[in-house]
Amino acid sequence: MRVAEHDGGICIDLGDKTGACVVVTAKGWKVRDEAPVMFRRPDAMRPLPRPESGGKLDDLRPYFNATDDDAVHLFVAWMIAALRPGRPFPILALHGEQGTAKRGGHGDSDSCGTASRVARSLVDPNAAPVRSVPRVEDDLAVASQHSHVVAFDNLSGIQPWLSDALCRLATGGGLSKRTLYTDDDEIVLDAIRPIIVNGIDDIANRPDLAERCLVLTLKLIPKAKRRDEETFWRTFDDARPRIFGVLLDGAASALRDVATVQIAELPRMADFAKWIAAAEPGLGLPVGTLLAAYERNRARVVDVALDASPVATGVRRLLDRHAGRWDGEPAQLLAALGELTPDETRRSRAWPTSARGLSSALRRSATFLRSVGVTLDLDGTEGHDKRRKYRLEADPRGGEVPATSPAPSASSA
Repeated sequence: MRVAEHDGGICIDLGDKTGACVVVTAKGWKVRDEAPVMFRRPDAMRPLPRPESGGKLDDLRPYFNATDDDAVHLFVAWMIAALRPGRPFPILALHGEQGTAKRGGHGDSDSCGTASRVARSLVDPNAAPVRSVPRVEDDLAVASQHSHVVAFDNLSGIQPWLSDALCRLATGGGLSKRTLYTDDDEIVLDAIRPIIVNGIDDIANRPDLAERCLVLTLKLIPKAKRRDEETFWRTFDDARPRIFGVLLDGAASALRDVATVQIAELPRMADFAKWIAAAEPGLGLPVGTLLAAYERNRARVVDVALDASPVATGVRRLLDRHAGRWDGEPAQLLAALGELTPDETRRSRAWPTSARGLSSALRRSATFLRSVGVTLDLDGTEGHDKRRKYRLEADPRGGEVPATSPAPSASSA
């Protein structure tokens, strides 16, 4: 659907009645009247515009109500990544208070779609740009089979099962669906999809989900700058071919340079980091702009996720009390953390009730804790009966933000 790799390049189905497509190569992009690959078109798919050359990133700014340049750059980076099929995708998580146009237009904040709809209309237009939160994994599996981009609207927190399923869908893994008219048979759907989620609260609180997310905060639209829906979408439709052309310029640059771009220390979403670093010349951005924005975003996501985890918060408090080191058995650690945690938190569902649950929570937070200087050894044993023993340590220098210093290729220098 919509995108396919072909002969070292990317083929994008425009989805119109002519059957035309865009072929992107390391040399640039062009519209072809006939696609060189077979595409599947679900009923809800809608056409992309025929791209036009000569656009620039500033053409997008009136249609994305971001708080800073980093958010604009990462919004563009996510869309360029979404044009590359078969690779792990970051999850685009949009949040902000009502009136920020994360869902609605520039007039009625409760109407359908702005930031999520803008992203979808530039990558994978659909009759239903955003959908309600899936109730079961079946729903998510079906959605992934009927559109290239999967977008969910107005989330207020993400349940653990959905968080795990979104992780698998974004970076690769099977989603199960019960076979029709059966109780015990299932179909496993193996898919990787670009995902958009939005909500008022910080959505990506679980560390394993958060490390896959680009979390962008949208600002409140002043009343004096609000536009009615008709005007907003009419002017956007006029600009859409040029903005789409800019994304294709970035994708062509990425195809040309991705094999040679170098990053000192690759982050969790390594393929994404290399792809956007290679896309910068095509977007007219200085080398390192997108990676620097990505690292700053990751640092903010780490802070939010650690603050949202009562176990991670407890670990940091415990190490403060014990001069940066603690050793003991899992049950002892659970008890020690409990003494430093408010009763209300310990009675909540977020708090582990067993050593096994504690181990799971610690492993989920390990990557983010390491980034702030806390290391966890959860696999040690001691004594003749080989009892498990945990060791927690805090580096007094704190964590280190991974360096990102891409070496410019000959074509981008």
